[in-house]
Amino acid sequence: MSGVARLLVGMYARLLRLYPRRFYATFGAEMRQVFAQALDEARREGFTSLATLCCRELRDLPGSIVREHTVEKEKEAAMALWSGEDERRLRGLRLLARGWGVLLCAVILVPVASPYPPHNPALTALLLVTHSVVIAWFREVLGGRLLIVSGLLLGAAAMLGTISTAGVPSVPVPGRDLLIAGWGGLVGLLFAAPVVALGGLFLRVGRRAEGQAAAGEA
Repeated sequence: MSGVARLLVGMYARLLRLYPRRFYATFGAEMRQVFAQALDEARREGFTSLATLCCRELRDLPGSIVREHTVEKEKEAAMALWSGEDERRLRGLRLLARGWGVLLCAVILVPVASPYPPHNPALTALLLVTHSVVIAWFREVLGGRLLIVSGLLLGAAAMLGTISTAGVPSVPVPGRDLLIAGWGGLVGLLFAAPVVALGGLFLRVGRRAEGQAAAGEA
């Protein structure tokens, strides 16, 4: 490559730095190589081809630079808008999870726990649910997992408690055991479902928050 060609390639490489940073990092080296090859071919064809190539690049390059900067700004604006929407959605989900947890503790768990004697399995599960809600307030992923486990334990304790309190009838009733088991399962499901669902909601909030934090660091 002659001294004039090296000078033109160096000037072109400097002009490429006017592109947005990410575009230059992705395509800068390739564009410089393509221009150097085209310049070498034009130089072999003669001065007219060389001048035509330079004039064409000087004509097209400013418009291309402006266009890429416009596209880059539109991408940044869209990402900022998307990030803001994600943040608002995350705050809404977190508020819903915490409000649901407070409601579960204040309206459901406290009145239900009062009739149970100490060391009752259902009472133990209820206390575990309450503590899991408190943990989930500060550690959403961990608290969500604990809520799912404690919800399942609560459902099992409620089912067994319902079955055990059915008693033995004086007159045998056909299919009674099946009915009692079905009723116990329904009661267990009614106790477990809201707690497990709350745990899943806290898990979703925690994982989304972790994803946003990782995206922000990147």
